[in-house]
Amino acid sequence: MKKIIFIEPDAKGGDGHGLDNLVEASLYFSNQKNFWFLNKTFNANNLYIPNFVEIKKNFYTTQNKIFKIFYFFRILMETIILLLHFLSRQKVFLFLKAIYLNKLTVPHYFFSFYFEYKKIDVENNDSLILYSCRTKELELIFFALIMGIKLPNIHCRVLYPPKDKKLKNFYSYCKKIIAIKKNFFIYSEVSNIKDMIEKKLLCNVDITTGVYSFNIKNRKNSNFNIGFLGDSRVDKGFNKIPIFLENIHNNKKFNFIIQLSKRVFPGTEHSRNEIIKIAKTNSRILIKEGYLDFYEFRKLLQAIDIMPIIYDPNQMNFTGSNIFFRCIANEIPMIIPKNINNIKKFLSFNSFLESDSIDDYINHCITISNNYEFYLNEAKKESALYKKNISKDPLIFRVQELR
Repeated sequence: MKKIIFIEPDAKGGDGHGLDNLVEASLYFSNQKNFWFLNKTFNANNLYIPNFVEIKKNFYTTQNKIFKIFYFFRILMETIILLLHFLSRQKVFLFLKAIYLNKLTVPHYFFSFYFEYKKIDVENNDSLILYSCRTKELELIFFALIMGIKLPNIHCRVLYPPKDKKLKNFYSYCKKIIAIKKNFFIYSEVSNIKDMIEKKLLCNVDITTGVYSFNIKNRKNSNFNIGFLGDSRVDKGFNKIPIFLENIHNNKKFNFIIQLSKRVFPGTEHSRNEIIKIAKTNSRILIKEGYLDFYEFRKLLQAIDIMPIIYDPNQMNFTGSNIFFRCIANEIPMIIPKNINNIKKFLSFNSFLESDSIDDYINHCITISNNYEFYLNEAKKESALYKKNISKDPLIFRVQELR
């Protein structure tokens, strides 16, 4: 059986959609042996994890100020242990060479990764996926390659514009890895990041959309459920929700489902309090606070009839949107921001309307509800096409087909 190894060092539990994406991908690739390399603090309590996934909780981070004080000493101890380990295996000079080539440092994640990874019998046709790739993960891969550690096909998903730092640089690590490893693939969800990386590296970057569960929408209620799901952040339009609600919540044909993140993001506390205040006077507003587990999140998606995506257009163009693709997979008509051409190109049917103001979003919710059968049928065609084409996604195709 082929194996697939997901690397997510920052995954600590239910926060955002990082865990959701791992679950979706593992369910899609359930015909392979799945390993998740996660943070040491990962807490799976009350979270859905596919029972065939083997979890390795081995990465640690240094956000805690007290921990940072001892970070140097920890790295020093780990380096000594690794030195003795490779000395006993007659690889000490290779280890010292790798340190030299990595600017005289051992990667932050190497110690944690190495001793768990070597327990897995990896073959060349297996896959290692950096699911939310950052520079630290690339540093780890580069160091492992210099050490001669056997790595399978490597898939690097870049979700945010890479930072061009002077010391340890995303682009320099990519160049070094490309020079060593033939089957190293880079992906992005949006063409802006794709173009940015291709210009810097002079290599091919593929567009991938990720893997999502598909559901058939069957409306049973006379009212329409409008949904706002995802992180409660300013760049995702969270601060616009109170104004939206104030201008439409008295329209009795609409119910509202709103997710509030457990974490209060900068600049959102006032809007959060306003949403809670409005909800107290309107029983048609349902608030879900905190992380929604895999199945609970999907139940809400199935219940939502219209999804206004009120993101900042630049946010969507540069980082894409999970919610956008989940709407396609769940046959939900959308209202999207104008000027998001990098994302809009994934839409082939009239399952959406475009807006550039809150008044537009409100009017378009009414328009879609008045012509719902049309927009729902268009959304069903959109979902069917996406499902048909998903096996052609470059990342999915390579994970399934590369030998």
